[in-house]
This record gives sequence, C-alpha cells and structure tokens, in this order.
Amino acid sequence: MIYLKFALFFFPIILLSQETTFPKDFKMRSSAFLVKNYDESILNVYYIFNSIDKSNLKGKSVESVCILQIGKNFSKFSDTSRLRLDSLMTKYSRQDNIGSVEINDLLRYKILWSGVSLKDFKEKKVTHQNTVAGKIYQYDEGVPEQIWQLKNEVKIVLGYKCNKAILKYRGRIYTAWYAREISINNGPYIFQGLPGLILEIQDQDNYVHFTAKGIDRKLMDIYLENNQSILNVNREKYREIRKNYFDNPSAFIYGTAYNQDGTPIISKPIHTSVYNPLELE
Repeated sequence: MIYLKFALFFFPIILLSQETTFPKDFKMRSSAFLVKNYDESILNVYYIFNSIDKSNLKGKSVESVCILQIGKNFSKFSDTSRLRLDSLMTKYSRQDNIGSVEINDLLRYKILWSGVSLKDFKEKKVTHQNTVAGKIYQYDEGVPEQIWQLKNEVKIVLGYKCNKAILKYRGRIYTAWYAREISINNGPYIFQGLPGLILEIQDQDNYVHFTAKGIDRKLMDIYLENNQSILNVNREKYREIRKNYFDNPSAFIYGTAYNQDGTPIISKPIHTSVYNPLELE
C-alpha cells in the first residue's frame, strides 16, 4: 500500500465544474490519500472512447482516450486523464501546501470515462469505482456472463485481422471486433469472453464506442484508490444512488430539504436529456 498526501480532499466536487479557477493567493494544506497496488501491467491497450449521448453534455459528441492495463493477475480499465491526475496528485502530495498553480493545473484534465474497473482473474470478480457528487462509491461483482454470437465477418483494426461478435448485455446490443492473433481474454470496461483481445466495440446506438489506437508494454502499476472515505455498496445500491443524483442533484450536494408536509423538495434537474445509463438492466 502506498501512502500519499493530497490537499484537494474536495477535488471530485470541483471536477463537476470544469470552468473553476482559483486566485493566485489561494493555498491549502495537504491530507492523506491512499492507493493500493494490485499488479503491474505487462500489456497496455489504448482506446479512443467516443459517445454521442452524454446526458451532462447535452447530447454532444465527446471523445477521450482510455487505457486497459493488463497484468498477470489483474487488469484495470480507466480514462488516461485519471492516470495523469493521479500522477500530479502524487507529485503535489509531497508539498506541505498546494496553491492555485497546482490546483488549476489539476483542473486542466477532464475525465470523460468516469469509472474505474479492476478485473481479478483468479477470483473472477470485478471491482468498480465511480464518483457521484464528490463521493467515491465502490462495489464488487462476479464477472458477468457474456454470451457472444461469433460471426464470419472480418475487418482490420490497428493492423490486426479481427473477427466479429455480437453481444446482448444489460439492455444494449454490442458489436465487437476481436483479434485471435492476440490470444488474451479481455477488452475495454467489463467486456471479455472472446478467443482474442477485443480491439473495437460499440453498441447499436453508438452510445459507447471503443476503438484501439495503440498497444505498448510499458510497465505500469495497476492500483485503486483506497481511502477510508470510499463508500462500499452493492451494484443495485450504486445504480439507485446514481439515478437519485440525476433526478435531484442538489439533495446530494446541499442535503435533503423538506416541504411542510414532510415530503422531500425535488430540485429542478440540471440535465437536458433523460437518464440513460450505460447498463440499462
């Protein structure tokens, strides 16, 4: 376990507003930040993540770069911006105080794929972490069953000959392209279960689309944040919390307010589209 110091204990809340800046004379003292190492990657796959339906971005197309770090016993999928932020936080944690220069530097990075997923090969489980209203929630689940339909079609992705496969998974239908030449049972996010590495996958509505753009063998730590403030829940509870936040965000930030009859006051949603999570079921 690595022990770090980090001043921005409220940093996830700040990230909710990417336009936030701080005055030059702003300073904060550091506080503890914990990270637990699980493995070291022996292969890293970089994916372009594209989505045309992000509720908090008014349906505009967004694009980011994600990374699948594959080790001997674990793999981890996350946004590369999160890794850069963690690196900066490690650097700044060594300082007694952090000022506006460091904070504004951290705010330059936008995490568009917000979740972190850690696959445990031996235990056959996945640990998910995600942030809702500045709080990190974590839950475990067994590797979900994925029943693929293998097709005869082929295409070239990242220079590799890939075969097609179709999956109906938690309310969406996905098309994947996997490379038998890379005989690794893995892929972006939760996806796996094919006789080769998944290099491209998208759902039929193009809500989520991952395309491999590069592969390297740089040694990288596979870790998860491990602070005591992390809230451990189950998948059902996490989905309920995320939906409640979408419907009434101010209740999470300022606390629940009540009418005279005791019913909670529901704030006006800040979103411009209906709730549309990646996993519909």
